[in-house]
Amino acid sequence: MFTAKDLNELLEYQAPAPVLSLIFRNDFIGNTPETNKLILRSLIKGIQAEEDLKAVRVFFEKEFDWAASRSAVVYSCQQDGFFRAYSFSVDMKNQVQISRGLMLKSLVSTLDRFSGFGVTLVDQQKTRMMAFHLGELVAESIFEGEEVQRVKQSGGTRPMGGLSGVEGDPDRIKTIIDRNFRKASQLADQFLKKHDIRRVFLGGTEPTTATFKEYLPKVWQSLISGVFPVELTAKKQYILELIQEIAQMKDDRHQQRLVETVITETAKGRRGVLRAEDVLGAVREGRIQTLLVEEDFHQPGFCCTGCDYLTVQKMEGCPFCSGLFEKIGDIGELAVRNVLLTGGRIKVIKNDPVFHKHGGIGALLRY
Repeated sequence: MFTAKDLNELLEYQAPAPVLSLIFRNDFIGNTPETNKLILRSLIKGIQAEEDLKAVRVFFEKEFDWAASRSAVVYSCQQDGFFRAYSFSVDMKNQVQISRGLMLKSLVSTLDRFSGFGVTLVDQQKTRMMAFHLGELVAESIFEGEEVQRVKQSGGTRPMGGLSGVEGDPDRIKTIIDRNFRKASQLADQFLKKHDIRRVFLGGTEPTTATFKEYLPKVWQSLISGVFPVELTAKKQYILELIQEIAQMKDDRHQQRLVETVITETAKGRRGVLRAEDVLGAVREGRIQTLLVEEDFHQPGFCCTGCDYLTVQKMEGCPFCSGLFEKIGDIGELAVRNVLLTGGRIKVIKNDPVFHKHGGIGALLRY
């Protein structure tokens, strides 16, 4: 399963020769395996890198699960003995290129959108915790607390379901619920920490989730991305689809705010920058806090072979190290890599016509 550790390895790799980067979407629901294999062959047709293509074909013939994996990301530089292949349970967009560096933008976007989902489903007695990473369930745990009972006037008892309709001794019932929530919140805290959760989702009845939320540590309260009504016994796939939909809506709102902030900050001459050449200048200076780049952004440019300075302008020699420039097909991919190496963040922008009019690339600056 792909993790941040894998991404760091890819960031650190410096290829001595062009690298074949391939992203393939395997639509096993809408297509037959034969149709998907035809799409793959069409995608790599015309690529002039025979040894790399051989390695790619071996992976898809012998290792790739055509019946279960929704996407694959493959990197190959056989001249350097380098080959990495990853399968994913989320959809990615078909892309292929041969370039000086690895194609990382879509991979980073996928990690941003689908990694570290923690789900806690609660009622007054039971708690069900799940961790999803990149569309896969990686862990699940169930806590069953003390039985919550209604106390009859005759002295007998019967199990109680929701928060409403409590009869008998309310103080006793409240004490049991309090103990259950305290223990459940402690276990949830341990579970969420263990699985590197970035987004938290709460499920259950509205009064129950509202009460349980207050028992969670503040750090997890701040990471809550959505609260929704659901049965504790709901199927995992249903829960996954639901939280992905909630996360997408939140991402869309965050994207809009981020684009508006960068445009405003740029207009006021403060912590924003737009257009390729100005952005690349900030990349070189290590000033970028968050790089915004359109999903389909592709712009050729030049990269210094001595210091990796990026520019869209053709120059005779590098103004910083006097090195020679080589032409590259996409400055966006190298900018993504350089920003990540300096501790910046990446936000891949989708379907935003306003941002597109501003050049499809921009940044929020550290200073």
